[in-house]
Amino acid sequence: MIRLTERERMLRTYRRQEIDRIPMIDGAWRGTINRWYAEGMPKNMEWEDYFGFDRVIRICPDNSPRFQRRVLEENERYKIETTSWGGTQKVFNILDSTPEVLEFYYDTPEKWEEAKKAMYTYHDDRIPWKHLEKNYPKWKADGNFLQLNVWFGFDVAHTRLTGTENMLIGMYEEPEWVTDIFDTAEWKISSKNNIFALTNISRNKSRMLWLGISYNFNSFKQKSGKRQENDRSLIRLGL
Repeated sequence: MIRLTERERMLRTYRRQEIDRIPMIDGAWRGTINRWYAEGMPKNMEWEDYFGFDRVIRICPDNSPRFQRRVLEENERYKIETTSWGGTQKVFNILDSTPEVLEFYYDTPEKWEEAKKAMYTYHDDRIPWKHLEKNYPKWKADGNFLQLNVWFGFDVAHTRLTGTENMLIGMYEEPEWVTDIFDTAEWKISSKNNIFALTNISRNKSRMLWLGISYNFNSFKQKSGKRQENDRSLIRLGL
């Protein structure tokens, strides 16, 4: 069988068709990549090419509440900052360190309603349109597999939005609040010309695994005109 492009290999795998080899996808921290360079990996080569992995171009719309991001304290060892998800975290300057989240703003049902309203508020730059316009032709020519990632579900809810302790207590004392968080499985990501719906399309309609759903970003075209509620000509979602 002829060698497939990354896009062809991934799409054929999802469709249960014949492929030239098993797709291999992983992620590497910057500190790990720097170590590989120090150990002999060519500096002009991507680590995926060096180890024979498939490269995935991940496109990440911003569906956060857009809480004001500020640096509250900074020194040589760390900085304390607020995140777009409402957390206050300590970020250590050591390469690849894990942030320590100090507190959460959206930690009650009332604050969740505030977050949900903010998450639905229109901002043209929630999708990185200029980045897509600049890079999409090359991605297409190179046969790259594009993946649209919408970051939510249990992972984000407990680590970034509410805090694990608040989430676990809420499951027992205020289950309606937690259920509503997990039932919020659809957003409208807007551009100045179009509105696109992002929906949980897993076969099991799983609330807990929504973060793991993969979407194919199959086409990108500039389009002028008025926004249409059902216009999905720029983004086709689903496997």
